[in-house]
Amino acid sequence: MNERVLSNTCVSCLPGTTNAGGDLASGSNTECSRTICGENEYVSSNSCLPCPRGTSNTAGDDASLADTICDATLCPSNQRVESNTCVDCPAGTTNAAGDDSSGPNTSCDPLLCAANEFVSSNTCSDCPAGTTNAQGDDASSSDTTCDPILCGVNERVLSNTCENCPAGTTNSAGDNASGVNTECTSIECGVNEYVLNNACTPCPLGSTSSGGHDASSEDTSCIATLCPSNQKVLGNACVPCEAGTTNVGGDNASGPNTVCDAVLCDANEFVSSNVCTDCPAGTSNSQGNDSSGFDTSCTPIECGVNERVLNNVCVACLPGTTNAAGDLASGSNTECSSTVCEVNEYVSSHSCLPCPVGSTNDSGGDLASGSDTSCIATQCLSNQRVESNVCVACEAGMTNVGGDDATGADTECTPIICAENEFVSSNTCAPCPAGTTNTGGDGASGSDTTCAATICGVNERVLNNACANCAAGSTNVGGDDASGGNTECDSIICSTNEYVLSNTCQVCPPGTTNVGGDVATGGNTLCDAVLCPSNQRVSNNACVPCANGETNIAGDNASGPDTYCEVAPPPIGGSTGESPNGETPPPTNCE
Repeated sequence: MNERVLSNTCVSCLPGTTNAGGDLASGSNTECSRTICGENEYVSSNSCLPCPRGTSNTAGDDASLADTICDATLCPSNQRVESNTCVDCPAGTTNAAGDDSSGPNTSCDPLLCAANEFVSSNTCSDCPAGTTNAQGDDASSSDTTCDPILCGVNERVLSNTCENCPAGTTNSAGDNASGVNTECTSIECGVNEYVLNNACTPCPLGSTSSGGHDASSEDTSCIATLCPSNQKVLGNACVPCEAGTTNVGGDNASGPNTVCDAVLCDANEFVSSNVCTDCPAGTSNSQGNDSSGFDTSCTPIECGVNERVLNNVCVACLPGTTNAAGDLASGSNTECSSTVCEVNEYVSSHSCLPCPVGSTNDSGGDLASGSDTSCIATQCLSNQRVESNVCVACEAGMTNVGGDDATGADTECTPIICAENEFVSSNTCAPCPAGTTNTGGDGASGSDTTCAATICGVNERVLNNACANCAAGSTNVGGDDASGGNTECDSIICSTNEYVLSNTCQVCPPGTTNVGGDVATGGNTLCDAVLCPSNQRVSNNACVPCANGETNIAGDNASGPDTYCEVAPPPIGGSTGESPNGETPPPTNCE
C-alpha cells in the first residue's frame, strides 16, 4: 500500500500522495494519487490536518503541494468569542463585527439608551407619546419607565405634545401630555373693549362696544359715535355748528376735532343777515360769498362781445350779427348789427369762416345773417400734386395728370417707369449706350441706373457695337464687350493631315497626307496621294512591304485600290505556282 511501480521496482509514493496495494512490479510504471484535503482541513508536511478551533478552510487543498493554513473565523456584529466559537451577545448588549474566534474570549458592551428611550425586555424603546426620559438607561439591566410631560400655563395637549394655546385663549398649567387632547378656553372681552391681535383692548375715545367679543377670533372694532348734520367734533364729543356754517352728518367722534364749513353762496347770490339771497334781475355775483361773515351785494351784468340785452338778460346776437361788449343787462333792451364777410371767407351757419385750404372767394361781402355760401376749389395743373391743400410740382422722375382738387386729401405723382433698353440718368429715362441693354422697369424717381454691357458668345465678335458671327473658318472665345470697339475672330489653322473643305478642317482621306497650316478661311485645299516606294504594294490604303520572293516598282497610289507585287523569277528546279505568302498572283499579261 502507498507504493507505485517504477522501472519494475516498488517504490514509496511521494509525500502527500497515496495508492492502494496490488500494483504488479512486472508490469508498466504506475502513479500514486494526490491526497485532497476535506473541508476545514489544511496541509502540514504533506498531511491533511484538522483546522485549529476558531478557523475554517474550504475543501480542496492538495497535500502533495506546499503547506496551507486555515482562515480565522470573524464574528458578525452583536456576537462575541467564547471557547473559540462565535456566540450571540447577552440581551441588552452589543458588539461590533470582527472578533477573531481563533483568539481569546471577548465580551459585549452594555447598550445605553438615548434620550426619550426606556428599557423593555433588554431593548431600548421610544418613550410613549407625551412622556420623556433622560439618556443612559442600561438595556442589559432591569426594565425602566418614562415620566409624563406636564404642560405649563397657557399650554394644551395636542397629539401628546404641549402646544401653546391659540391666540386669544387661556389654560391653567398641569395638563398631562401622555393623556388625551385638552382645550384652551376663549377669552371674552368686556363692555367698551374690542379684539386687536387676539387681545382685549379698550375702545378708542368717541367709540363704544357692548362687550362679549371672542379674543380667539378675528379682530373686531368699536362702533364710532357719528355726529348728526350741522354738528362737529370737539374733544371727541358732538357740538352744534356756529351761525352761518354747516356740516353734513357723520363726523366720527373717535377721531380728531372737525370744523363746520362756511355756507358759501352760489353764483348770483349775495349775503343778507347770514343768508344767501338771489341777486336782483340784470345783476350777478360770483359764487363763494361766506354767509358766516358780513353782508355782500351784486354787480350789474355787462354783456360781452356779440351779446345784447333782452329782458335784463345778456343773450347771444342772432346768427350773422354782432355787437360790441358793454351793454348793461340791468337796463333796457339792445340790438346787434349784421356781419359782412371778408375776401376769401364764406358763410357757414351764419358765421364768416376762412375758405378751406385749397379754395378761394375773391369777391368777399357775403352777409353772415343770410344763407350759407361756398368757396371755389383750386384745380392743380398737370405734373402737380396736392400737398397740405397746396398744388406743388411733382418730384423729379414723377408725373401726374392735371385736375387734382387742392381742397381734398394729399395726392401722389406716379413714378415714370423706363422702357426696355433705357436707364435712369438724373431722374430721366435715357436710351442705353450702343452695345448695352437693360430690362424695362427702372423707376426714374430713384437713383441713377446703368445698362449692362452685351457680352458676345463663343465664335462671335464685336461689329459696330453688336455681336456678329465669326466668318466661316474663323473662331473666337466668348466674352467680347459689345459696348467697346470692334473685335476680330482668329483664322482656324488646320493640323497635319488635314485639308480645308467648305471652311472646315477635315481629316485627309485614307492614303493621302498634307502638311499642317492650311487656313480654313480661304478656299478648299487637297491632300497629296501617298506613293509607295519600290517593293511595296497598297493594302487598305496603306503601303506595305511585298512578301518574300515578290517585287514591285515604286509609285503605287495608296489612296486608290489595293495593288499586288509580282512574283520574282523562279529558282532553278521549278516553282509551285504560288507566291511565298500563299496567295495566287494575278495573271501575267503577255506583251
